[in-house]
Amino acid sequence: MDKIEALATAVGEKQAVFLEAVAALRPRLHRYCSRMAGSVLDGEDLVQEVLAQAFFNLSKLGDADRLEPWLFRIAHNRAIDLLRRRQMERGYLNDIAASAPSDVHEDGSPVEVGAAFARLVSCLPPKERACVLLKDALGYPLSDVAEIVGSTVGGVKAALHRGRAKLRTARADDVHRPVPETERGLVQTYIERFNGQDWDGVLALVRADARLHLVDVVEGNAREVMTDRYLSTYAGLPWNWRYGLAVVDGVELVTLFEVKGDVLRPRGALRLLQDDGEIIAVNDYFHIDYLFDRAEVRPR
Repeated sequence: MDKIEALATAVGEKQAVFLEAVAALRPRLHRYCSRMAGSVLDGEDLVQEVLAQAFFNLSKLGDADRLEPWLFRIAHNRAIDLLRRRQMERGYLNDIAASAPSDVHEDGSPVEVGAAFARLVSCLPPKERACVLLKDALGYPLSDVAEIVGSTVGGVKAALHRGRAKLRTARADDVHRPVPETERGLVQTYIERFNGQDWDGVLALVRADARLHLVDVVEGNAREVMTDRYLSTYAGLPWNWRYGLAVVDGVELVTLFEVKGDVLRPRGALRLLQDDGEIIAVNDYFHIDYLFDRAEVRPR
């Protein structure tokens, strides 16, 4: 083994220890990231980025007892960066935040945390969104919320007042993100071929240089990984399964279901990136067991 391989092995072993140490925090971290990002898949992508950044910056954590707020601080900064990029790329307009009154009486009672809340909170401006999530959804004390978002307790209280007021005037039905019509045809074809285990047909949809990322497990050339073990793993699953479109907290996703009679249990999801009629990346979130934690899933 040469020096580079030895170094990679050492880093990998240390990273495994780190991931085991933070495993209990990952579901809560995902809840925050997914609500900030507006999607359970975007949330998991943020979690991956947060844990990678934290691992390579552990020397900056002065007090091991503050690991949780430190991780959430990193998550908050990452989420804000994501929202800013979206604003620049898409000219983001926040209709609910712009139109809802902010002078509703604040009685201090927490907002209802449920599927409607998950959809609505993504329409709040970033600071209000973060404060409502951390205080009302995750139950952090005001002092911790202030540390995470880089504000004061007074600033957090003001953001909570505005955010809760806007949530009371908004409607959950106003928020829905379908698969774009320009992408739907290829998505549905992929689903049909995958469910029929037409593996040659699936591979024909994937560009030669496409990437496949089985999150937390493996990443590589899509066709090579699929042919090697990915497709055979699905074929050998010991339970009935099928992919389909589902609305998860207001976002339409390609969702893997375990089928038991008339009951569909969500077990995973796919993100299919495409260009010019071909799939250029497949991100499979099958191994993330907390992906649908407290999410509302409605099969189409």
